[in-house]
Amino acid sequence: MSEETNLSADKLAEIYIKIRDARAKLKEDYEEQDAVAKEQMDLIAEQMLAICKEQNADSIKTQAGTIIGKVVFDEGKESCRG
Repeated sequence: MSEETNLSADKLAEIYIKIRDARAKLKEDYEEQDAVAKEQMDLIAEQMLAICKEQNADSIKTQAGTIIGKVVFDEGKESCRG
């Protein structure tokens, strides 16, 4: 909407609010989907860490990528990333 329009202030406010509300809904949907994806990644990371422990390995090369198992000292918990 870079062109000038002859819309009333009331109509412009109405359009603005509709767009704002649509953006809020998009953000909410994204955050819900992202939380699910993060949970899935955390479960997989736990399994990858278990494999690293079983093999007594700091990292494991795979065709898909390298799995790195490590201890995160500032949080005091173990984690794994691919």
